[in-house]
Amino acid sequence: MTRLRPALLAALACALLATGCIPDTAKLDPFRSASTFCPVFFDLVTAKLGECSGMAPYLAEVYYAGSAESCAWVTASEKAGRLGFDRASIQPCLDALKAPGCAALQGSACDISPFVPKVQAGGHCVNDLECVASTAGCYNPDQACATSRCMNLGGAGARCLGRGIDPSCNDSNWCDSSGANPVCVPKLAAGQPCSSSFYCQTGNYCGLVLATYQCTPQRSRGAACTPGFDECLAPSLYCDSASSTCELVRTDAPVGDSCEYPNRCADGLWSDYSGATCICRAKSQAVGAPCTSSNACGAPGTRCISSTCQLLSAEGASCTPGLDQCQGGLYCASGSSSRCARWPVQAGATCGTVSGEFISCGPGLYCNRPGGTPTGTCAPTVAPGAPCPNYDECGSDGFSFVRTQCQAPPGSTVQVCVAPCPP
Repeated sequence: MTRLRPALLAALACALLATGCIPDTAKLDPFRSASTFCPVFFDLVTAKLGECSGMAPYLAEVYYAGSAESCAWVTASEKAGRLGFDRASIQPCLDALKAPGCAALQGSACDISPFVPKVQAGGHCVNDLECVASTAGCYNPDQACATSRCMNLGGAGARCLGRGIDPSCNDSNWCDSSGANPVCVPKLAAGQPCSSSFYCQTGNYCGLVLATYQCTPQRSRGAACTPGFDECLAPSLYCDSASSTCELVRTDAPVGDSCEYPNRCADGLWSDYSGATCICRAKSQAVGAPCTSSNACGAPGTRCISSTCQLLSAEGASCTPGLDQCQGGLYCASGSSSRCARWPVQAGATCGTVSGEFISCGPGLYCNRPGGTPTGTCAPTVAPGAPCPNYDECGSDGFSFVRTQCQAPPGSTVQVCVAPCPP
């Protein structure tokens, strides 16, 4: 999806009108700042999603609308000095997005954020992206935008209400919510009685010692361990089920290697859980290749349908309900002639899981499923201040950094939609 930006339009106007103006090439660089980078980046991401994931074209426009909202926030944050930009860090991602194929969506090149947070602990913020890494993020303890600030993880005695109001406790503490006001309390040292590893200090687990459970130092690489417990020194070690010894966690396991949790396969591979153990497999790059999971299909716009990698059907194409054949944003609408149709945009329409098909709701709606039933009806998202059992009711479309939250204010148990603070 290509869009002409104002800077490009200005350059074209100079050339077409022959006015003699000379464009400033530095200003024409779309990656010179966070604000100019943002819309171009989301265009690239949306185009790659459309190419590789089989997303219906209309859904790309929905995502773009969400990215426009986010980019407006990025521009305001950068102008206020709360956000910077690191072009070098994002260059591998840009190269991957511009390259043929789908490696950008299957690898880790785009996992790094180019936005540089500039707000220290105690400074005013609007979004987590503005807070330096040493902080827990942006919190709003009074639910007043003027008092939102970057906060550190909570120490002993700090309130830990959560829900975007208070940060979590630091590694030396846990959140005790047994009282009316949840507070951070110190974790247990080695040798102290325990009921779970959660309550032990970092580097310890809750183990059986002389018929009693105590916080016990975790074990080093090569030590014997019991799979399924926390006996190995985390996060670099885990208990390998094959050898029952503490081994290094692998984040780039090759084809044929184990992807037993917490190990992960290398970029471009998929995790096959169909057998007794998880195995890293290569993706099938050909349409029509046999498959056991859609994760196995690597060709652009394909999904595992009836045990083969098949191209997803576009809007209006014939389909069979229950096979999940339609592009993202579409479902197989049953009737006298089943066709791939857009997700509904009218209140009262059926949504959820119907005849094996997942049906979401269009912009401005959410799927209301009372009691968590598989099927529900589309209903308008609610305004800030209205009650909300979950985030769906508050609404947020596309790539949005500035989501409306569903939170219970301090001193209340009733959750309401809380609008994001203006940038």
